[in-house]
Amino acid sequence: GRYAAAETETARAAIRAEARAYVRAAIVREIVPAWLGMPWGLGKNSTANRPHAPGMTVACGYFVAAVLEAAGLRIESRFKFAQAPALAVQKALAPDAVHRYFSVAGDVLGRKIAGLGDGVYIIGLANHIGFVVVDAGAVRLVHASYTGDQVVTDEPLAAAQAIADSRPKGYFVSPVMHDDRLADLWLRGAAVPLTPG
Repeated sequence: GRYAAAETETARAAIRAEARAYVRAAIVREIVPAWLGMPWGLGKNSTANRPHAPGMTVACGYFVAAVLEAAGLRIESRFKFAQAPALAVQKALAPDAVHRYFSVAGDVLGRKIAGLGDGVYIIGLANHIGFVVVDAGAVRLVHASYTGDQVVTDEPLAAAQAIADSRPKGYFVSPVMHDDRLADLWLRGAAVPLTPG
């Protein structure tokens, strides 16, 4: 493709920037909306890899993995990725950009994440994982929610029960497609390795 044919680092950098913007927009505008309302669940039927698959539910890790795959990221092993601790997933995607926030309230956490800039992030909570979308200062939690209606939900982060539940243990937040490493893997169709840790 264009990436392999690009002859200068400037041209490759421009293509990587375009890829990062494309993936983030696809997640927010096309992929996530298709999943909204899908039932959350645990167990053998909770491994859906497409939205509203008949007879299926989706656990939080499988939701994150399915969205990333739908955005074109190749994941080394979807099942291992979906079942891995949130921090291992975050280190696989953004090894140099995992932010740790201690036991702050949801509104404070929202302001801190907004300070990282507009974009898509993964948030690791106590026994839970999801996406955070920051858009013009609005901070939303998008996740296969075990709380409330127990469906894939897009809700204000500050008021989310899952955030309150995780407050004693804190939160890990990392960007999706913020750097050249992940953009390069995406453009080459190379798998994102999940390393233990």
